[in-house]
Amino acid sequence: MEYNGIKFDAIVATPGAGKSYLCDNFPNLFIDADEVRKRCKSFVPENVTRQELERVKGLHAYKTRASGEELIKAIYKKLDEGIFQGKIILSSPHAELIQYLKDRKLNFCFVFPNKNMKEELIARYKKRGNSEEFIQKNSDMFDQFVVENHRENESVLHYEFTKGEYLFDIIQKFGVKLK
Repeated sequence: MEYNGIKFDAIVATPGAGKSYLCDNFPNLFIDADEVRKRCKSFVPENVTRQELERVKGLHAYKTRASGEELIKAIYKKLDEGIFQGKIILSSPHAELIQYLKDRKLNFCFVFPNKNMKEELIARYKKRGNSEEFIQKNSDMFDQFVVENHRENESVLHYEFTKGEYLFDIIQKFGVKLK
């Protein structure tokens, strides 16, 4: 992928950008690192859908399966398999997922919302069925997250999305052909 002459291999995007939509609709192109992380970290039954996982974000709905080095190894194995299959990693800015990208020397673009997006993002969280706890935490922390997003310094590129813009639109600007 490339944008403004800067090449990168993965995308790290904040909640509400549209990662799940891309992974749901183009599973042969993308791997959802957040889902990989959740399923490696917790005992999530195989029949639990991605939509059901959205509803329990922010809750401790499942018992812990792995932590520490065991968790890291499991995540790395699954993400490596996705890359081997030619998939693009989409991730939230979780520390262990950023570390994976750094360890694999994968440049990434950081996609985050404009400071005027708070109400639209809250509406997006509600529409996709996130828990009240998740919605409230992200609402309460929005202004702090805006400051932190601008300070992020491990990506090769920042992309600040605006009202009505989704990762679906952005990814096409990055040269990805959605099929």
